Amino acid sequence: MSDIRKSIEDYSSELMKVSHSIVTFIAKTLNIDPKLMEDKYVSQFLRMNYYPPCKAMADKVLGFSPHSDGSFFTLLLEVNSVPALQIKRHNAWIPVKPNPKALLVNVGDYLEV
Repeated sequence: MSDIRKSIEDYSSELMKVSHSIVTFIAKTLNIDPKLMEDKYVSQFLRMNYYPPCKAMADKVLGFSPHSDGSFFTLLLEVNSVPALQIKRHNAWIPVKPNPKALLVNVGDYLEV
């Protein structure tokens, strides 16, 4: 098995543990049996996006179109200080300050409903 594949599989396994802990916490907070939520977060997708610093033409850089995550929740690992993620609040887009030492948990549409 290649080193990169092994690293991704190990990372994926650890993220499943984190996801399980988050779902258990959400269930307990909502006074729901955690077993009822076991199948709500099992999908995993790995997407790597690179947003290089571009202060000179920041208004001309393309990223992802504005969207909401249709998932239960999304775990994001931001590894540099480029503020690529934004949230929409009161019809204004607000940049989220990256923290390379933390996972960001983004509530998806499925969990919000």
